Amino acid sequence: MRVELLGPVRITGDDGAEIPVPAGRQRVLLARLALDPGRHVTADALIAALWPDEAPANAAGALHTQLSRLRRVLGDRVVHGPGGYRLTRVDTDVEEFDRTAAQAEAASREDSPTAVRDLAAAALALWRGPALAGLEQQGFADAAVVRLAVRREAVAALHIEARLRLDGAEAVLADLAARHAADPLDEPDAARYMRALAGSGRRADALAVYDQVRAKLADDLGVDPSPVLGEAHLDVLRGIEPVVPEAQPDRLPRPLTA
Repeated sequence: MRVELLGPVRITGDDGAEIPVPAGRQRVLLARLALDPGRHVTADALIAALWPDEAPANAAGALHTQLSRLRRVLGDRVVHGPGGYRLTRVDTDVEEFDRTAAQAEAASREDSPTAVRDLAAAALALWRGPALAGLEQQGFADAAVVRLAVRREAVAALHIEARLRLDGAEAVLADLAARHAADPLDEPDAARYMRALAGSGRRADALAVYDQVRAKLADDLGVDPSPVLGEAHLDVLRGIEPVVPEAQPDRLPRPLTA
């Protein structure tokens, strides 16, 4: 069985068929347990997730009722132990995303752009929308939603940088333009966009991006551009365009064959 949280909560069986997700508090309970797959979640933490404002008088009994209802969907995959309750024999897309993202980050440290591109693309493909969509107002989800969003952006940046190296500036301009339009104050993205524009022969457009971001930083935040953006600006002014190497074999060790 698999529980997916990178988008609206979804359950699929071992055969890949989608299983109806319970509504209301059972959905909250499922999501809270799935954020810590294989690990015990205390009864107090589950009660806080289910009744964030005020727990019922018999909170332990109410929790037991909700767990019993959830077991009608998950069966004996919800188990009780000394530390609380946990899911067993359940995979999650969050685990897969974190694992694949870590592999992409390791490939980046090994200077293996092809592996970075492929692994980052696989990690990003797991997302079907905002994490825990529909449960954003639940207090227990706040930290997880922020953590996952931050890591998703980091993986997306790795993906763009690897594609820039492998495929050239023209191949990533549209994506960089969309990212810049979505968040004009993201200076690392603006710097990548400027370099890609310059690398495509659009020096004037690259300088215009810098001027727009600098003005918006001053107007909205009262700050000057960061060194990341400043260095990109100097590169464009000096005519130092990014070197886009030919696609080359990765430097990760190859497995031995018999």
